[in-house]
Amino acid sequence: MLDENDGPSSSIANVVSIGEVIRQSGATRQTIHFYLRKGLLPKPRRSSRTYALYSSDTVEFLTLIRECKTQFRLSLDEIVKLFVAASYNLDRIRSELHCRGSSANVGGITVGTGNRRLTAEEVLGTIHPAPPPHWLKELHRADLLDGSDEKYGTEEVELIRSVWDLRRIGTGATDLCDLSRSVSREGEVQLAAFRQIVDRQRRGSADTDYGAVLRTLDVFERFVKFKRASALNSALSDWLFPAEDSVYGPNQRRVVPSETFLMKIGLNLEIDRLLHQLDKTPEDPRTLRDLARAYSLRSDWLNLYLVSERLLKLDSTNARTFENLTTAMYYLGRLDEAIGKLETRLLSCGDPLLKFRLGQSLVLRAKNRGIREFFNAVIRRQQLTTEALQGAKNQPSVRRWITLTQALDDQSIYDPLQLNQPTIPVLEALYEEYQSISSKQLSPLGRMNLAGGKILAACALYREYCRQQDPKALQLRRKIMQMDPQSLLAARSRVKSRSVPESH
Repeated sequence: MLDENDGPSSSIANVVSIGEVIRQSGATRQTIHFYLRKGLLPKPRRSSRTYALYSSDTVEFLTLIRECKTQFRLSLDEIVKLFVAASYNLDRIRSELHCRGSSANVGGITVGTGNRRLTAEEVLGTIHPAPPPHWLKELHRADLLDGSDEKYGTEEVELIRSVWDLRRIGTGATDLCDLSRSVSREGEVQLAAFRQIVDRQRRGSADTDYGAVLRTLDVFERFVKFKRASALNSALSDWLFPAEDSVYGPNQRRVVPSETFLMKIGLNLEIDRLLHQLDKTPEDPRTLRDLARAYSLRSDWLNLYLVSERLLKLDSTNARTFENLTTAMYYLGRLDEAIGKLETRLLSCGDPLLKFRLGQSLVLRAKNRGIREFFNAVIRRQQLTTEALQGAKNQPSVRRWITLTQALDDQSIYDPLQLNQPTIPVLEALYEEYQSISSKQLSPLGRMNLAGGKILAACALYREYCRQQDPKALQLRRKIMQMDPQSLLAARSRVKSRSVPESH
């Protein structure tokens, strides 16, 4: 969901009821709520638990969404991407749609349909901003365009646009030529495979004609297209998601702090004490909340789920309990259900913990759904984390926990291109903040949580020291091993930074 500072603006004097939004836009209530969950509409201002006021821009956003779907055939994920790229600025979105409309129809010529071939001048007129006048001749000289005919069909126009887009984002001519030669080699291999298929058809049937061959070519091209896309996605996944150190092991149990450390500070004894207390007072909320914290520390997700359910029956509005419930659900393999519950709850509650947990869950779900969906989930998670940190400004413990967890996440799969890595000064300040907190006035579980936080903050800083090849890494590793000799994260090999290819 968009917050007032991140999405479209909405002033108190410029708001309308959902009934008015429905009347002006023609959208249904269910559609509006669905678009809110997808992050397409400005978040309403709640005047009470059951009543909200919407920005008047909401109607225009609904109109733009309808245009994107009907005129430009964009999916909702593509629309979200468009809105994010335009920073949810209505004028920028309209400008981008205008450019797309101009590109799709130039001088009455619809690019992408029919057999009409365009001149060089017409092709350049479909590109915004336009390349230099002699740019197409450069593509011919570099063998990026076949032949010398200056009339271009649909596929050639799309190729020209893609080359221009790649050049604009910094791809060098040499790289483009290398890539073109690689594709040409693939084409030769595919031609050999296609000829074998046609030969088998000819030998197996006396009725084979050019119409049958053309149908075979269509099927063959579709197969190659989707297999190439699948192979690229697979290769990208292997590159982006190598085996990474994490605070959780393959069985979803914590490896940092180690189980030995948790036993040493008395976690199991505390759980036994709390269970004994519940035998006397089975529905005591405070004891149940402490037990939930203890089960979370021990990675006992099934019992965390069961205790959270009991707590929600006593108090259905408690955000921390709801966060514990959804955490347990996604570690128990119920990720889609957890996301649904979080999205529904956030319609009526802007709790920072729930926003942050939703962002984490969206990335985990998208990890195996293709690179584009994964990157969109990473963008969404960054938005939700920013909103969560803003909402936790006056809650030091929540803000501290989100900052630490965000850093640990970004050091694993949540920032695979290392575009948003936590900086050393931020991690050093976080480490010092944890070290400065006294445990004297804390409850037993409070002391355990603090001890775990100190180790995790040290590990996050240690890993960034390693990534930056900072000599302070060795000294900090010794401190971690003193705190938790069984810590698997510190005992593992140094974190290796994956190099990201630079643009030429």
